[in-house]
Amino acid sequence: GYTVDNLTSSNATSQTGDLLQAKVSLDGQLTPEHLLAGGLEFSFQNLDWERRSTTTAKVTTTTSFPHSRQTNEAAFLLWNGSFLQGLLETELGLRLDHSWLFNDSLSLNTLPVFNPRLRLVFTPVRGGEAVSQLSFSLGSGLYSQLNLDTAYFDPVYGLKDFSLSPDRAWSSLAGAELETADGWKFSLEGYYKYYLNRFFITTDPATNPATLSLHTDGTGQSWGVDLMIQRQLNRWWDGWLSY
Repeated sequence: GYTVDNLTSSNATSQTGDLLQAKVSLDGQLTPEHLLAGGLEFSFQNLDWERRSTTTAKVTTTTSFPHSRQTNEAAFLLWNGSFLQGLLETELGLRLDHSWLFNDSLSLNTLPVFNPRLRLVFTPVRGGEAVSQLSFSLGSGLYSQLNLDTAYFDPVYGLKDFSLSPDRAWSSLAGAELETADGWKFSLEGYYKYYLNRFFITTDPATNPATLSLHTDGTGQSWGVDLMIQRQLNRWWDGWLSY
């Protein structure tokens, strides 16, 4: 074997695309306290992806990947309800997501996924002299997004119809919001996310060239707190600070 001192490399990637989106929705007032809504969403995207690698020896390698297209389809249903004269507000939703990717050598449908969501808002204080509104909120639901890089959209990786599911996250939050009669608003929200079906790549360096394997069963967690202070000065000016 041998070693080469001071040999470094840099990599740059670029991805360009054209995006077309469309959405149609309908809603109906079932009763003064209950609203039902539903709709369909569609998007079409052209994707071009290129990787450029340069070493200290001024050797540049450019790799272009097949021109690919992607469509995303979704259907959703949403119900909003108000109880106890507005003391408790509820929002219950269900969303179905599906994607189709294709190029000259491969056509791939993802597994359709159902994403239910629920949000509750409890407002015990309204219309007070000092505090105009105080509310507490709880929410939980599933969210999905396809994050397959175009560079790996190739038959060599063994991708097949309905063998791939989008990244999913179970997100939960709890928060409080206070509004004062003189125009101040304070909100505090904590959230937790558990990631399901996370897309990741493993490399087997024992082969030459190295063999890449695609996986969609990765997991992960994240959590945090958001704080926002807002001040309404007049009908033209307001300001806010968030952390």
